[in-house]
Amino acid sequence: LSVFQTSALEGRQLTTNVGDSKIQGWEASIRAVLGGFGINASVNSTDSSIEQLTTVDTRALPAPGLGQPYPGDSSKGCTPAIATTGSCIDYTPYTITLSGVETLFAPGVTYNIGLDYTLEFSNGGTLVPALSYNYSDSAYSNVLQSPLDDYYRTDERKLTNFSVSYRRGDWDVQFFATNATDEVFIEGVNGGASVLYGDPRVYGARIRMSF
Repeated sequence: LSVFQTSALEGRQLTTNVGDSKIQGWEASIRAVLGGFGINASVNSTDSSIEQLTTVDTRALPAPGLGQPYPGDSSKGCTPAIATTGSCIDYTPYTITLSGVETLFAPGVTYNIGLDYTLEFSNGGTLVPALSYNYSDSAYSNVLQSPLDDYYRTDERKLTNFSVSYRRGDWDVQFFATNATDEVFIEGVNGGASVLYGDPRVYGARIRMSF
């Protein structure tokens, strides 16, 4: 779960086993058809936690941040004398033990609702317009979590999608738009000052043939 670079010179990385975690919750879904109308909905609730892990609190590191670990890289010329330059750091004072933090990218509540309508034509073709709305709670993208500091918390996600499909025989033509309202949201946060944004509005067409 946690990856930490142990040497700036060699680029080696160490994967840390965080131990036990608990994930519990429930989900429900329904699909109903009334004539040509269709409705589907689902909801999911999750409660998760990591029991205990030890990591480096990168928020507390002196500028410029991560460097070679001392004394681990002392054989490569890493000495306390140059520790203040940022190329060598004794991580011991910045090592913390956490317990009860949320599992990463595990939103508490998500739900979806969709509507569609099927129009049948005398030539055997069908036209299906569909509309859906998806919601997802915010979630943490890092184990460094604090109720007073939401730096590593993602945004809520509220997406509206739309499509129109025409099917006849082996052919299926679809026009679609995802994130139709062009919502801007952060879905991940890296260390430093970089974030990952979710996809903007995307629209296009698909043509499929079954054989």
